[in-house]
Amino acid sequence: MIEHENRSKPLESEIEKLCNDVSKLKVLITYVPDSKFDEEIERIHTEVKDAINNHIGPFTGEFILIIGGWGNENDWAIFRSSVPADMNRIRL
Repeated sequence: MIEHENRSKPLESEIEKLCNDVSKLKVLITYVPDSKFDEEIERIHTEVKDAINNHIGPFTGEFILIIGGWGNENDWAIFRSSVPADMNRIRL
């Protein structure tokens, strides 16, 4: 299942939808301002990790978090996780 969100705040409803889905691969794509890219990817990374770990009910499969910068096509961060959510960053 893929969930695409233009707004990086709040992501709770998108994360909940993905956690409740039975598909084996869940992907969340969102964007943040280029000026605060590093700060925002850490905030979102922590938010997603905590939401997966605090999710009530079974969570199966893998979770991919993709974060892009609004204006710079070279600003991307990708994290991969399975339960429990460790959200390891994938280096491009």
